[in-house]
Amino acid sequence: MKRFAQLIDALDGERSTKQITAALESYFRETDPDDALWALGLLSGKRPKRAALTRELLEWAAEASSLPLWLVEESRLQAGDLAETLALLVPLSGEAEPEPCEPVSTQLSAMALQLDRLSGTPAEARKQAIVGLWKQLGQRERWVVNKMISGAWRIGVSEKLAQRALAGVLNKSPEELAFRLSGDWHPRKTPWAALFEGDPRESDRSKPFPFQLAQSLDTASAQELDRSVWAFEPKWDGIRVQWIRRSGCIALWSRGMELITPSFPELEAAALEWTRDAVLDGELLAGTAESEGFRLEGFSALQKRAKRKKPGRAMLEQQPVFLMAYDLLELDGVDLRALPWIERRRALEAFVRAHPSIQWALSPVWESPGSDALTLREQAAHIGAEGLMIKRKSEPYRHGRAAHSWYKFKIDPLTIDAVLLYATQGRGQRAGQFTDYTFGLWNDGQLVPFAKAYSGLDAAEIAELDGFIKKNLRERFGPVYGVQAVQVFELAFEGVHESPRHKSGLAVRFPRIARWRRDKTVDQANSLEDLRQLMRDKARA
Repeated sequence: MKRFAQLIDALDGERSTKQITAALESYFRETDPDDALWALGLLSGKRPKRAALTRELLEWAAEASSLPLWLVEESRLQAGDLAETLALLVPLSGEAEPEPCEPVSTQLSAMALQLDRLSGTPAEARKQAIVGLWKQLGQRERWVVNKMISGAWRIGVSEKLAQRALAGVLNKSPEELAFRLSGDWHPRKTPWAALFEGDPRESDRSKPFPFQLAQSLDTASAQELDRSVWAFEPKWDGIRVQWIRRSGCIALWSRGMELITPSFPELEAAALEWTRDAVLDGELLAGTAESEGFRLEGFSALQKRAKRKKPGRAMLEQQPVFLMAYDLLELDGVDLRALPWIERRRALEAFVRAHPSIQWALSPVWESPGSDALTLREQAAHIGAEGLMIKRKSEPYRHGRAAHSWYKFKIDPLTIDAVLLYATQGRGQRAGQFTDYTFGLWNDGQLVPFAKAYSGLDAAEIAELDGFIKKNLRERFGPVYGVQAVQVFELAFEGVHESPRHKSGLAVRFPRIARWRRDKTVDQANSLEDLRQLMRDKARA
């Protein structure tokens, strides 16, 4: 445990990729496999089962430190990190010896499993165990335990970098290790040997490949691409998935490595009709695939399906889905990813022709376009896409955002001018600064909240806005503060749809701050009716 805490200290705040990789490699070489597996899991967002709620932790910390709860809560707001607050407050100097509890193991894996077993036990038992841990461990080890409980790892180390470091220790390629660590593995249930020995597809026939992602492309760069080298296809607005059939095992994985097969039983049934095993890459869309094309519904319709773990017959009939296929990664057990895109595309076309179905369609490709990228992007918008995907024909299927391989050229976002209404302080490195914002639009003479955003401003703008907010605070609702409504911002977003769960009746997708409209007054901000008009215009496009 102490060795892992030392690793976190070495990684926390480090900016050098070389130094981070060296620290990770040193840890993986020196620690035993069980601890290494849990360390990799924690750095990848896989933590023990939740042993306590935030409210419980704050109450237990207040009691153990003899501080009022309000002071513990304020300390958390100022520190910006729950784990750090608890590590500093408990125990205070001179605290009496803790009550007897389960002995603390020095192993990271044993500590993680001990926390894992606490989930679901009575509150008093969990309280005694966790407070006992706080009082028996050093301050830095307490901080690590608190992070394991809360799951809020923010130390600037990407999952990909941790995998790359372990790949060097195990003498495996980063691509191979990424594949071995794809899917639904977890340190509590997956042995080291199952991950790193033998063919991973034999131990887990549902295992997906790491997804290839695209880099963003600006207009000028898109116009300069050699059209003989690149293929152009629509960028679909759905859920990115891999659809797998291996030896009778059917699996549907989202890009976030979530197994979503139960939510879409019609796709599972369709894959059982395939005459060959395969792994398809594509976009899950709401609508229907038809013999002479397809009909698309909005993304909100797809969200309704995705949230239902076991949809009933009525939902299956009224809200159909299908896969827009655009790549073939494996066929009859043969990994095709090393082949150039153009060869995989031919194999995909042959597979789709051999397996006609209403559950999928073949994504169109404009390999030799007679128009420029801007015209093609408009063409993609007319068939319901959100822009263009531009893929180098000679490239294999790579892991992550490979340079100069895949690009996304998205349609310009929707924008609207809104008023800052509420603000919340950030956490971690942004502790003490107001960095999370709620915006409103006019409706019948009142400003109504409709969206939250926390990205889009640079460091200087954040500091300036933070200074304004602190001088213009109004009412408070827990961690949320009302702000004098005088600042106008242009928000950008990808789409808008009706939402009875929101006070405004509307919800926007991926809102972010486009610019600070210092040139506009509050009365010049847009209204909810303007937002509804954007929704109607987009539906007609």
